[in-house]
Amino acid sequence: LMVKIPGTAEGIPAVLEMVAEGRNVNITLIFGLSRYAEVMEAYLSGLEAYEGDLAHVHGVASFFVSRVDTEIDKRLGDDHPLRGKAAIANARLAYEQYEKVVGSPRFQTLAAKGAHTQRPLWASTGVKDPAYPDTMYVSELVVADACVLVGLAEDPPVLGVHAPRPRVAPLGPRQRDGRDTVLDLVA
Repeated sequence: LMVKIPGTAEGIPAVLEMVAEGRNVNITLIFGLSRYAEVMEAYLSGLEAYEGDLAHVHGVASFFVSRVDTEIDKRLGDDHPLRGKAAIANARLAYEQYEKVVGSPRFQTLAAKGAHTQRPLWASTGVKDPAYPDTMYVSELVVADACVLVGLAEDPPVLGVHAPRPRVAPLGPRQRDGRDTVLDLVA
């Protein structure tokens, strides 16, 4: 059972409080990387404040993937080459943040006491633009330690086809430039 908390500025203190009480949390409606950093900080601070068995505390951070492309694509226009790229780029950057936190001495100290990571959860993975493949977000974001929420409209065979990768492949400099341009529109 998880307490669902919106990933808003007002929700951040609640994340810390709930985790500090030993409650499992699902931080939802995350769209941006700066908010995700705040969510991870609150989760870690809550774990540090909890006086019970850290092995009993679990959490996920839910990114609403396709909604990022829906908004950015509107801003880019119909023929822009970066249409349909922002959401996956945003999720990949979030996963990079996750890896940094999980690999940090701070989290490793908590893990030695039994703490679990706050796993990324890719939500809203159904494509909104019929020009995109049905499983575009699902197939691009299957990575170790992440959860992928697949709606009933998605093609069920995708679940058996993709094995988790150890991590998301980093984008090259050319892709990173485009990704940065698109993500600037999110802010």
